[in-house]
Amino acid sequence: MKTSILTVLSDNELEILHEATIRLMENPGVKISSKDMREQMFAAGCSKSDIADRIRIPERVVTEKLSCVPSSFEVCGLEPSETIQIGGGETYCASGFFATFMLEPDTRSREPLTVESIRQFIILAEALDSVDMQAVPGLPQDVNQRQAFAVSLSEMLKYTRKPLIIAPFVLKDVDVVDSLLRSVFPTGSAVSRWICQQSIRSPLTLPPDMAEVMLRVIPAGVPMLLHSAPQTALSAPFTLSGLLLQYNVEIVTALVVAQIIRPGAPCLYGGGWGTSDLHQLQRHLGSPEAALLRIAGCQMAREYSVPYHCLAPDSDSFLSDQQASWEKLLTSLSGIAAGSDIIINSGMLGTGMHLSLIQLYIDAELIRIAKRFCRGIDFDTARLAEDVIREASVSGDYLAHPHTFKYMRSDERHRSSVTRTQTFADWCKGGKKSIEEYASKMVADILDIKPEPVLPRALLKELDAAVAKWE
Repeated sequence: MKTSILTVLSDNELEILHEATIRLMENPGVKISSKDMREQMFAAGCSKSDIADRIRIPERVVTEKLSCVPSSFEVCGLEPSETIQIGGGETYCASGFFATFMLEPDTRSREPLTVESIRQFIILAEALDSVDMQAVPGLPQDVNQRQAFAVSLSEMLKYTRKPLIIAPFVLKDVDVVDSLLRSVFPTGSAVSRWICQQSIRSPLTLPPDMAEVMLRVIPAGVPMLLHSAPQTALSAPFTLSGLLLQYNVEIVTALVVAQIIRPGAPCLYGGGWGTSDLHQLQRHLGSPEAALLRIAGCQMAREYSVPYHCLAPDSDSFLSDQQASWEKLLTSLSGIAAGSDIIINSGMLGTGMHLSLIQLYIDAELIRIAKRFCRGIDFDTARLAEDVIREASVSGDYLAHPHTFKYMRSDERHRSSVTRTQTFADWCKGGKKSIEEYASKMVADILDIKPEPVLPRALLKELDAAVAKWE
């Protein structure tokens, strides 16, 4: 009995959202100033609006292009055998993405990202089995900033075998990705090593840099993770349904654009659901309303038969405290139980601005708990144990029964890596450690191993040479 998929919108509400999306895409249309992109859209049947730089996208184009989006696609790790299917019913977890600072809750101080802190974050994420993919953690501040993107990406290529999520901000970044991947990864591979994230700008604007990147990477077969992050009352309506509608217009526009560039281009619907606190002009990712929007977004993606991504586990807290625990569990459960294909942001605190090694370890446990909860109860004749009850209730011996020995070794029970389960006496003997203290010790043990790069020495030299070209 698998846990039922969470929903917040009725079939009628989904239809109303789609119909309103169609009307807005045609009037007022979407702002697209890239000349090359506009020409392709005109050729596909779109038309110029009376408003400068706006393109009207008619319903027939939307319907035709949405039908081209694949319902699933593959992305591979270091080896082709390490391929995963996005859209196949499994939720994959990715590490934190493009933070600015490193913030450890035990010290309560933050530092700019460095090459070493980024390397440690990547190594730890590689060691955690519930982290399935790695996203670019951020840009190191202790190197030439013209080279920072290349340096961060090279650390990923050196220390992870997992599939990558990368966000090239400008066309030059695509060149960096191409050159570094070519130096270490076989050319002509049928499956991409990376997913390219691009963010549409609210309200209803596909920026020129995004168009240039899409025009480059989509023909090369790189899957697109299409992202938007409108803020209530600042760049979108204050109401949740209004925010959801604008978000859908923006993501559907990006999906249509991708299919105009190349029909059948693999894409993900998703992004940064959050709400705004108008008293502090602060964006919140961990609010209950943002969790509801994650579910609604997943429903819209399923309506279009498109794979879905959302941010999780997320918190606006700067500490691994009670606030972080309820916000991270809420955002993770809402994403996983809704059926998300990818969730991104493990190991982040403070509204996605900070990385934390301790939090990454805790989040890996939290993801395991959320996935186990959503898997539900394994129900079959053997597990129902009618005969076991008939026998053992008379003998009084369940512990030594073969049924117990068989299933105590199964994956039916969650096995904790950090959650406290010992007695009070054992906790006292162990030094009365908090979860953060225990996680800190486990992180130190992992990093003390100092693993070797996953690439052979010859390829490491090729990679370093490719990075050096971007000085």
